[in-house]
Amino acid sequence: MCGCDVRASVLHGAKDLRVQNRDLPAPEPAEVQVAVKATGLCGSDLHYFSHYRNGDILVREPMTLGHESAGVVTAVGAEVSTLKVGDRVALEVGLPCEQCGLCKEGRYNICKGMKFRSSAKAFPHFQGTLQDRINHPAKWVHKLPENVSLEYGALVEPLSVAMHARDRANLKPGATVLILGAGAVGLLCAAAAKVSGAKSVVIADIQEDRVNFAVQNGFADAAVVVPMARPETIEDKLAYAKDLAAKIGATEVKGEAIGEVSVTFECTGVESCMQTAIYSTQAGGKVMIIGMGNPIQTLPLSAAALREVDLVGVFRYANTYPEVINMLASKNAALPDVGRLITQRYNGFDEIPEAFKMAGQVKDDKGNLVLKVMVARHDNRTSNVFHTSIQYLHAAQGENATHVIKVGGELWVNGSRTTNPTGNGLGRDLSKGSYSALSETVEWYGSEYDEIVMRWAKNTTDVSPDYGAENQARLLNISRNYDPGRVFQMLLPGGFKNGLRT
Repeated sequence: MCGCDVRASVLHGAKDLRVQNRDLPAPEPAEVQVAVKATGLCGSDLHYFSHYRNGDILVREPMTLGHESAGVVTAVGAEVSTLKVGDRVALEVGLPCEQCGLCKEGRYNICKGMKFRSSAKAFPHFQGTLQDRINHPAKWVHKLPENVSLEYGALVEPLSVAMHARDRANLKPGATVLILGAGAVGLLCAAAAKVSGAKSVVIADIQEDRVNFAVQNGFADAAVVVPMARPETIEDKLAYAKDLAAKIGATEVKGEAIGEVSVTFECTGVESCMQTAIYSTQAGGKVMIIGMGNPIQTLPLSAAALREVDLVGVFRYANTYPEVINMLASKNAALPDVGRLITQRYNGFDEIPEAFKMAGQVKDDKGNLVLKVMVARHDNRTSNVFHTSIQYLHAAQGENATHVIKVGGELWVNGSRTTNPTGNGLGRDLSKGSYSALSETVEWYGSEYDEIVMRWAKNTTDVSPDYGAENQARLLNISRNYDPGRVFQMLLPGGFKNGLRT
């Protein structure tokens, strides 16, 4: 097992992203190497991109962003038995010390020794996932079921934040819930409340289109449009928050005013929303502090203390990935379709700067909402290469090659005979005429290949003599035991027809 050269999107300053090459060593014994295929852009990434800092955390060296990611395993360390090459996985990118009291209690998300990809808090910075591949401890890499796509796999990370907030709230079935902020985090918190059996969910935001989206797509039962106002004095600010809380309380769900809620998920970090959250929450209820705003805020603490309204901090997540993945795989009818949050998609490294610019907008140029921007690693150039490779095979040997796919460390070419009586020349011509194009094709799947294996439709096989007599028997044996339908479906979960990318 050897290392490789990878490309990475590297932030050198505010809005200064550059594509650079890096040496990636072979994975350590307890690591796996993952080809990153889908990455959602997060608010913290956007802060780093825009300001070269996130709050009071300054970037001190060039850093790769990205941490909401999924991909395909391309290599495994010698000690790894839980994953194999070709597995589709979601990445849990925080690495705690695993030795402190918090880690031993299961609260590793607040470990002081935490290293988190795309965060500048630790130095040297733990580089993010907007690169071709990364090596990551297998313990923090979670296999995705076949019915969970890589894009949904990338949503496991932000959905974990919402599920961790739900757990911290100890949310019970039948609860009434208020969501302040209808961005991606707020919508995912609404989804977490829905799937946990909340009786009613009300969502509030200054953007009317966002709260309407939430209701229309099943994330919330009712919407409140927050009036734009900028009161100056403390008295005016608190009066504004009380009025907004009253407006929220009067909002009807199924003909009944919501009143004070059991739990409020505050997802904006805005001072007036924190004040409103306290006033909107019933005695004995909880305010979940998820949004990261100004660290110094004026809050009506007596309104919380005298009614025992708990203010509960939420930071990232712990022990949530398995539950979230299982929840996505189960297709729970109570869970809104979180994939609808992906409103814009960008492909490849060259489009990443535009993706970040879009992530900072409320709407795109066509008037569509911007909620979650996703960066994929299957661009049109590689898609065209895939078509070209198939067409080359057909023209070169009169074959109808229906599959060109990656299995483990090998490239498999599967076809059905049409006119060529022997087929032996296929591998030879493939090696000579289409090797570089197929290398790019396989790179899309996340690995290089060592052999080219051919399988014909009627259980007859021919292996090119280019590989020598010693390899022929081994490759033929592999081919005979290969189930093309199952592996093809597993590795290419959509967007293909008869083996061709659509």
